[in-house]
Amino acid sequence: MIICIGPRRQLANLGHLTPDFPAMVGHTYAWLFRTPVLPAATYLFWHIDRLDPAERRIAAKFYRHINGLGQGFRALNDPARAKGRLGVLETLNRAGINQFAAYAVADGTMPARYPVFLRRNTMSTPILTGLIADEAALRQEIDRLVAQGEPEDDLLVIEYAAEPMRGEIFRKMGVHRIGDAYIPYVNLYERNWIVNDGEPLLLTHEDHLADQALLHDFPYLDMARRAFELCHIEYGRLDFGLVGGIAQVYEINFNPHLRRMISKKTDPDPVRRANMSWVDGEKIKALHALDGGGRGSAPTLNLPELLRFRLMPWRNYAPERY
Repeated sequence: MIICIGPRRQLANLGHLTPDFPAMVGHTYAWLFRTPVLPAATYLFWHIDRLDPAERRIAAKFYRHINGLGQGFRALNDPARAKGRLGVLETLNRAGINQFAAYAVADGTMPARYPVFLRRNTMSTPILTGLIADEAALRQEIDRLVAQGEPEDDLLVIEYAAEPMRGEIFRKMGVHRIGDAYIPYVNLYERNWIVNDGEPLLLTHEDHLADQALLHDFPYLDMARRAFELCHIEYGRLDFGLVGGIAQVYEINFNPHLRRMISKKTDPDPVRRANMSWVDGEKIKALHALDGGGRGSAPTLNLPELLRFRLMPWRNYAPERY
């Protein structure tokens, strides 16, 4: 069994799984902190960047406890070490993987180059601004957002690092890490430098054939392995683009979509559907490999910090948040 630990809203990701997936269930951090026993399973810690420091500390103790329970028990994504958005971007810039930088607004450091944009650090929400050309305009945008109620210590300035594949079409690439498996993701294309859901109808049949060749001879796996290891993330999806032919990593998502990707309405090309089926198959195979097949259960942790979650619910705000 695989047990996914995360915010209640994000656990809806598990509602679209088909029978060929391994047994996967979702529980909140509030459940993890309160359950009297831990079922034998592989535990995936999702969205640990949204926990406050006290919750991360407790979750990190559970991570260590689970990994110390022996055969049939495993936990991925150490809450004490796995990096959120700013940590990922700072780490990969220092390591020379990324040629662009990110800055915490609260630190007061202005970027080394422009254009830049602003976004939140702890939430996967749309960017807060368009591209900003200079320092004076950046300071105005920061003042505007803070005046509207955006917490200054959750704002990031990120240097622009994107390049169209051709014309006005931008491409986002990805690698999914599932334990020890690294799986290339189907490319997304959009007429926007922020590529979200993609516009597959932009592509030609030849484009899909080129993507298929890339999936089976993917030259960016070593980069992805190094990035995941540097950021201490054992499960997630790394998103990147090419600028001047060099991979630039935009983020590592702790909770990428699991459901099958094919939609005959939006993906009429048979090669694109074949590409998606291959990725889905590799992903499902890797998830089965995560399932240790353990049975039974083990005692949970008993820590003074857990009393407020177990005995004093009126002091516990986790159920409302998670």
